[in-house]
Amino acid sequence: MMFGHYSRRAGRYLKDNERLHRLLGEALSMARTRGGAIWTDIHLLARLLKAWMNGSYSGVSVQTLAAIVAGLLYFINPRDVVPGFIPGLGYIDDAALIAWLLRSLAGDLDQFRSWENSSGNLR
Repeated sequence: MMFGHYSRRAGRYLKDNERLHRLLGEALSMARTRGGAIWTDIHLLARLLKAWMNGSYSGVSVQTLAAIVAGLLYFINPRDVVPGFIPGLGYIDDAALIAWLLRSLAGDLDQFRSWENSSGNLR
């Protein structure tokens, strides 16, 4: 599966804060232009990664972090399963992958949201 390629690359990003910051910037920029649910979803994932990067949130496994990074790498790649330049279809696979990722990580994301709410670290 193509996602496996991104999973293997994710570890390198988790070891390089500068590279991870650039990835977050690209993903947030792309999500902002698309708007809607994809913006909300990507923003949640980015907040979790940023909180982990700055050391304020540690309640997440390396596997979860790698899955998030792999998902963001897939999201920003214009040459994924359905290329982003195909009008009307190009974002379907991105939305499906992000939805799958959110479902897969629901417990971790719920814990993160609770942490955000209780610590005053809201968006």
